[in-house]
Amino acid sequence: MTAFSVVGIFSLTVVLQSYWTVQNGIISLEDGQHGYSCLPTQNVADYLLKHYSGGRVLVSSFYRYVYGTMAHIDMANFIYEGTEPLWHEALKDPASVVEWIVIDPAGQFDKVSRSIDITSPEFTSRFTLAARELNSERRLYRRIDWKAATKRADTWNLVYATQECPSSG
Repeated sequence: MTAFSVVGIFSLTVVLQSYWTVQNGIISLEDGQHGYSCLPTQNVADYLLKHYSGGRVLVSSFYRYVYGTMAHIDMANFIYEGTEPLWHEALKDPASVVEWIVIDPAGQFDKVSRSIDITSPEFTSRFTLAARELNSERRLYRRIDWKAATKRADTWNLVYATQECPSSG
């Protein structure tokens, strides 16, 4: 292969890449304007990340992985459908088993919300609302007699909304 053909292939590659970028956009810029970086703040996960200081979390398995990884909580601390018999005990009497509850009253797959009435006097006398998502009905409750939520030293915000991001409506 001659030097001329190497330069020609390189030049053609640069021209094609430039054309592709003009047509499809710069992926890191697109993400910042419309992608994952523009997601609204995850208040429940962010609160857990900043204030979780131990205890069990009752959550439907649909949300378990998300909150475990985002909030850096050991999966062994989650009570979900796969943790029998604690799962059924927690659904019957949550305060005797867990310190935290993630619940989505509007979530069709959330078995926790179908089992626990968060408006009942029994529930409200034992749990307090700690955080609520801005873009959904998902909520985090903390047991009232559980040690006060303390700020963790190793925290950061999960996702920041920016002025350039379109509003979620």
